[in-house]
Amino acid sequence: MGTVHQTKQDGRRRAVVDAALTVAGAAILGAALTLRAGVPSPHAVAATAFGLVVPTVAAISVLRRRPRLTTAADRVTLTRIVLTGGCATLVVLSLWGDLPLRSWPLFVMALPAYLLDGVDGWVARRTNTASAAGGRLDMESDAVLFLILSVPLSLSVGPWVLGIGVMRYLFGAASWWRPALRGSLAFSRFRRIVAGTQGGVLVAALIPVLPVSVAAVATAVSLALLMVSFGRDVLTLENADAPPPRDADQAHPGSARQGDWAHG
Repeated sequence: MGTVHQTKQDGRRRAVVDAALTVAGAAILGAALTLRAGVPSPHAVAATAFGLVVPTVAAISVLRRRPRLTTAADRVTLTRIVLTGGCATLVVLSLWGDLPLRSWPLFVMALPAYLLDGVDGWVARRTNTASAAGGRLDMESDAVLFLILSVPLSLSVGPWVLGIGVMRYLFGAASWWRPALRGSLAFSRFRRIVAGTQGGVLVAALIPVLPVSVAAVATAVSLALLMVSFGRDVLTLENADAPPPRDADQAHPGSARQGDWAHG
């Protein structure tokens, strides 16, 4: 009995440490990025603070878990979230004109954040630690990364790119208005491929030497495929006979839907 209690205590302690490291890591990364960019102090402080928003929200979500614990897969996801915070800092600097909208620092920061997406799920399966909480954290980190990357691209490549970033959130908002959209969806290879390529297209479009025309075509095609994917799922859910689940955790999770990118 004592061993079980000690294990729970260790799990809670580790979750607190992981949450603290996430926020501290994002703060250090943001400060390093602004220092490297040599931007004015007010811009540096504000950009670093903005980069802390997503990591702080993620840390709070970890601390609110019941039971409070984190796994190796969660730590990979939290690392991605720290990198996402760095992306947010760089995006703010680019919006102020301290960096180009498509810059090498942003590309270098976004690339590992995207590539690590498949690692957390692999780790969860290998360690048999897949969980609904971990899956949600993974999917939300995907969605917010896409949103952040789509902002500078919408100003440099074309406004339609923002559609890739906001699609998941628009669907979430629609699901509150249309309960049918909260239903479960069967696995779809097409959905998974489309969801998996969105981040790759956004990251590639950030490469400064890539012609804007090429980035424009790639992101437009990507958005079109995403709209088709969402459209198919909307029709499926609207025509489903079964009533939607009442638990909000079962709602359609956007561009990474119903376990397609979850830790499970």
